[in-house]
Amino acid sequence: MDNATLRVALMGVGSAATVLVGLALVKQLLARRYTSAGPSLPPGPPPLPIVGNALEVPSDEAWLTYTKWQKQYGDIVYCRLLGTDVVVLNSEKVAEVLLERRSRIYSSRPHLATRVPFGWGFHFVFEEYGDKWRTNRRLFHQSFREEMTMHYHPFLQRSSHQLLLNLRRDPARLFEYLSLFANSAMLSSIYGYETNDVHDPFVRNGEKAFATLDVITPEKSVLLELFPFILDLPDWFPGIALQRHARAARRVIHDYIEKPFQFTMKNLQAEASFPSMLSDSIRRFAHRQDEFSENMMKEVSAAAFTGGAETTSSTLLVLVLAMVLHPDVQRRAQEEIAATIGSVRLPALEDRPALPYIDAVIREVMRWQPVVPLAVPHATVENDVYDNYFIPKGSTVILNTWAISRNPEKYPNPETFDPGRFLDADGQLTEDGVKWNFGYGRRICPGRHLAEAGVWISAACLLATFSFLKAKDESGRDVEFEPKWTTGLNHAPWYRSLAALYQGKARSCTEP
Repeated sequence: MDNATLRVALMGVGSAATVLVGLALVKQLLARRYTSAGPSLPPGPPPLPIVGNALEVPSDEAWLTYTKWQKQYGDIVYCRLLGTDVVVLNSEKVAEVLLERRSRIYSSRPHLATRVPFGWGFHFVFEEYGDKWRTNRRLFHQSFREEMTMHYHPFLQRSSHQLLLNLRRDPARLFEYLSLFANSAMLSSIYGYETNDVHDPFVRNGEKAFATLDVITPEKSVLLELFPFILDLPDWFPGIALQRHARAARRVIHDYIEKPFQFTMKNLQAEASFPSMLSDSIRRFAHRQDEFSENMMKEVSAAAFTGGAETTSSTLLVLVLAMVLHPDVQRRAQEEIAATIGSVRLPALEDRPALPYIDAVIREVMRWQPVVPLAVPHATVENDVYDNYFIPKGSTVILNTWAISRNPEKYPNPETFDPGRFLDADGQLTEDGVKWNFGYGRRICPGRHLAEAGVWISAACLLATFSFLKAKDESGRDVEFEPKWTTGLNHAPWYRSLAALYQGKARSCTEP
């Protein structure tokens, strides 16, 4: 849903649109009334009538626009997307004050008009703050709090070893195997389902489901917010294909939720299930007459799958790219592994405290190219004032992790890839754990401990076993290249642009 589509829609929706535009103008004028006699709104770009700043914010790389505005307007920026107040937080300081210390006000989620039509109404991460969200979050926390994560370590270890064996057989399929590793690790942890097939239907459907998630952003919801009747228009209506895409997305999401769940239920009934988040939850709450219903466990399991698989594979893609571009960093990481573990076995999660440079590399990967550069937006449940700026009730609040990752005061030369920024003079990890990468307050990522463990064990095993190098031309010289990036909700190297431009070379040949 790019700016061109938005312009077409604004010109072609007819008389009903005129009425809605008028209502949006009234809403905009009323919003201004609240600030006329008190604190002003945060600074920001001047809005156009009705559409506000919607035409200035590209729906695919909005973080670049917000970061540009930071340089002009500061760490807290106000803009309007049609009839919606949007407040962008561009610094850790502001984010900690508002999202952490004032979480009572900032813990809800905005209404996103694309969420339910595209099948994502089930996902508690996008749920408004309330009883339903608290119950879902509590169920998720039962399985993924930090002390429980170790129960899933064997799944992660096994999946990382299978990743190495796959790459030994066919290094050219690295990017497919990274996705398979992330999906397989999550499927086994959540559903007790293990696979080593890149064409596995659960894996493929998970990838299709995540592809539909790109529309669940404020920037891509603006059209439906103003013109909700678009979904009722016939398929042949010129320039509008949303209803067709929404139907296809709902079919994908239905299978994504139902089929892995039915697999686990069938095995439970046959008393043949492996330990997993879902099977353990069903056993734990089977005889309780409370809010933990079967449908809730089904939805929370699907939400956990979404949160872990794509972000893990995207982070590993960034890691591989960083190692290709920075062979000196790769060499130092490999030397740390060799000096600490040797070549007779592979790294294990128990080795993590003894390998601080590996952690520093991963932190720098997450800082250098955040895979979710705008996080999931928050919403205010009441009016607030910060630094003499008025923040209206119902505002969409966006955490710009991209801008935070490029704070030159905390991260000098931010475009440079330098893991050393996370190590002290003694070579030990600093206290900067890039917390902002996982969100703040009551909405902090609940699966972050499992995600960190999955990224660490796979990264350590890959570096222990392979070197990632630039491809060579016919004369044996390195092939230089400019990586391309995916856009939308997720930010990662576009694997097809890299597949022919690197070489994966086995190092130690250690058998997992």
